[in-house]
Amino acid sequence: MTIRPETMAWIQRTAVLFLGALVLLGESAFAAERAIPPSVEGYSPGDREMAAAIVDRPTFQAARKLTFRADPDVFRFLIDQPDFAAAVSRGIGHDRFRILPERGRYRIFHGHARGVLWAAERRPGRAAYLAKGVYENPAFAWLGIVVRARSYVVEDFMWAAPGNSGTSGSVAIRAYLHVENVILDWVFRIIAPLVRKAFEDKLTGAYRIAPDLSRMAYRDADGFLEKVRKTEGLDPARLNAFEKLVKRRARPPGP
Repeated sequence: MTIRPETMAWIQRTAVLFLGALVLLGESAFAAERAIPPSVEGYSPGDREMAAAIVDRPTFQAARKLTFRADPDVFRFLIDQPDFAAAVSRGIGHDRFRILPERGRYRIFHGHARGVLWAAERRPGRAAYLAKGVYENPAFAWLGIVVRARSYVVEDFMWAAPGNSGTSGSVAIRAYLHVENVILDWVFRIIAPLVRKAFEDKLTGAYRIAPDLSRMAYRDADGFLEKVRKTEGLDPARLNAFEKLVKRRARPPGP
C-alpha cells in the first residue's frame, strides 16, 4: 500500500503532537475521579465566568491532599506572600518557581511555562487562584505551536487542635486546567490516562510550596533559617518578620 505524501505528513504531525504531549507532561497516572466543583460565590463577575468555564470543560483535573505539621502563622505568611515563598523555595533548592508581583497579580515562571496568577478568593480556610499562560515546549517549536491554557486551583486548609506532637495541618488542593488550543485539547484528552499524574504534579507544584516550607521550618527551625538567610534578594523586612514567626517558640521534632 502506498501512503500519499499528505497522509504521511498528517501521521507525522499527529505523532509529534502525541510525543510532545508526553514530553510536556510526562508519563504516569493518577486517580481519575472527578472532583466536586467548588463554589464560585463571591467572585468578581469576570473571575466567576472564567472559573466556571474551566470547571465546566477541563482538559485535566487533579485532586491532592497534603497533611503536615507546621505553625499555622508561618504557613499563612507563606500563603499570603507567594513571591517571597517562591524566592525562598528557589533559594534553598526546593523548587524553581519564580513569582513576581505585578499590579495586584503575579507573574509566574517555571521552566518553559510562564503566565499570570491572581487570587479569586482569599479567606480563612480557603484560597482560590486563577491563572492563564503559555507553555513553549521545544517539542512543538518546529510546528509553530505554543500551548495556551487557563487554570483554576482551590486550596482548603484545616488545622487540628495542638497536641503533644504539635499542630497538624492539611491542605486539600483541587486543580483544573483547560488547554485553549483545540487540537491539543483533543490530543491531551485522548492520552489523559498516561499523563494525569504528571499534570497533577506540575499544576499543583506552586501550591505545595507553602506546606512544604512550613513543614521544614517546623521540623528544624535553626537549620531551615540558616539556609533561608543565604538566599539572595530577599526583602530584609519580610525576612525579619518571617524569622520572628519561625523562631517564636521551640518545637518538638516530628514527622
